[in-house]
Amino acid sequence: MGFSEVACAKVNLHLEILNRRNDGYHNIFSLMVSVDLFDLLQLEELEVFEANKTVDVEIIPRGGKFAWLMATVPHNENLIVKATKAYFAKIGKSGTVVVGVEKNIPAAAGLGGGSSDAAAMLRLMNSQIQPLDEKELLHLASTIGADVPYCLFAGSAICRGIGDEIERIEGRLPYWVLILYRHIPISTKEAYRALERTVGDGFVTDGYEEKANLIKRGVEKGDIGIFKHILKNDFEEYVFSKHPELMRLKEQLLNMGAEYAAMTGSGSAIYGVFKNYDLMRHAEQYFSTHDIAVYASQIV
Repeated sequence: MGFSEVACAKVNLHLEILNRRNDGYHNIFSLMVSVDLFDLLQLEELEVFEANKTVDVEIIPRGGKFAWLMATVPHNENLIVKATKAYFAKIGKSGTVVVGVEKNIPAAAGLGGGSSDAAAMLRLMNSQIQPLDEKELLHLASTIGADVPYCLFAGSAICRGIGDEIERIEGRLPYWVLILYRHIPISTKEAYRALERTVGDGFVTDGYEEKANLIKRGVEKGDIGIFKHILKNDFEEYVFSKHPELMRLKEQLLNMGAEYAAMTGSGSAIYGVFKNYDLMRHAEQYFSTHDIAVYASQIV
C-alpha cells in the first residue's frame, strides 16, 4: 500500500516520580526528547468492515537490528495490536490489518520502542481510515500506555500526570546522543514499587513551574546548559544498586566528554549527550569494542 510511519525512540532527559495515585498509577514530571533511532511501520494491507466482525492484526517482521524481538512478544500483548484494536473500537468498526515492522529499538531499555510503535500505528490508522481529532487521539493513546501520548507527536516535551499531559516545546537541542544498551532487562513495575512513593491523588507542585520554565527556555535556545543542573532520573538509585555496571557506563560517558549522562526511563539504556561530534565518535568507537549495543543518534 505504500503508507508508512517512523517510530522514533525517546530518552528522558529528566524524570521525577512524584507520587502514587489512588488508581495505582504514578504522577511524573519529565522532559522527553526524540532521537533518530527508529522503527519503521509499513501498512501492507487494510480492509475496514462494520462492527459485527473481528479485528485481525498481522505483524510481519521486516528486518532491523532487533527483528527477533517480534517473536518474543505474545500477539495480544504487542502494543501495535492493542493500538489497532483500540482504534477500531473507538470508531465502531472492525477490519483486517497487515503491518510490516522494521525493528531497531531494543525492548525493556527505557527507549519507548513499544510505545512509539503503538503511536505510529495510531497515526497510520488515523490517516487512512477515519480521522480523530487531537484530543480524542491523545485520550485513546493514554489507554494503551503511559508514553504513547508523548510518542504520538514526539519532539521535545514536558510530560506530567501519568505521562498523558503533554506540553510540547518549540525548538530543538542540537546535540548528539550516544546510547549504550547492555541487554539487562529492568522490570518497570518493580522499579516503581522500589521507589515506595506516597499514595494520594495530590502532590506538592511548588517549584515545578519554575523548573518547567527553565527547561522551556533551554530547549528554545538550544542550550542544555541552562537547565542541566536540575536534571535527574529518580530510577537510577534503585537500578544502579542492582546493576552497578550501568552506573559505571554513565560515569565513563561523563569522563569522555558528555555534557550530561543518565539512564532513560526505568532503564536499562544509558545515554550521553554530546555537543562535540568528535568526542561522541571517540566514545562510540571505544564502547563498540565492548559487549554493548551502541547507537549514535541526534535529538530530533
